[in-house]
Amino acid sequence: MKQFNTLLPVLIFVGAWIVTKDIILATGALMIALTLQVAYEKLTKGFVDKKLLFTWILVILLGGATLALRDPIFIQWKVSIVNWLFASILLGFSYFKGSYLMKDFIEESMPGIPDKAWKNATNLMSLGFIVIGFVNLYFVFYTSLDTWVYFKLFGVFGISFIFITLTIVYLSKFMSKTTFSKESQ
Repeated sequence: MKQFNTLLPVLIFVGAWIVTKDIILATGALMIALTLQVAYEKLTKGFVDKKLLFTWILVILLGGATLALRDPIFIQWKVSIVNWLFASILLGFSYFKGSYLMKDFIEESMPGIPDKAWKNATNLMSLGFIVIGFVNLYFVFYTSLDTWVYFKLFGVFGISFIFITLTIVYLSKFMSKTTFSKESQ
């Protein structure tokens, strides 16, 4: 359900674009959808997930600039900025704090994986975020607005899926070794 909630504002943005072909209206719809999502999470959970809050703040700032200046470039840059910041956060925790945010989130479902593997997985996911940011810029500057909107939905999802799958496959190799070594003892 959380994945659907994450995707819902993007679906509303793309839906508004398909119906109207108006990036200003689609941006406004995205801003409203994310604002409602943040409010709903605050009311039901008592707090807002940091990733959602960060995304919402950027959408309000860059979406607001898009609306005020009637220029889609601001909302188009959001995809790159968000992904590069996620990569920076993952790498910052890894290299400056010596901790792995991915490990904190999924270690329960994949116990016993060595820190070296978590570091490599962090690097792989960070690379994925960086790639999404640069590929987004390609679509921003070298394709039509229509193509970029579809990339935002399908391309970002596809690249994310590839890097998540690669990361899980990589980590599962260590999971198997850990599981088998515990069973043989």
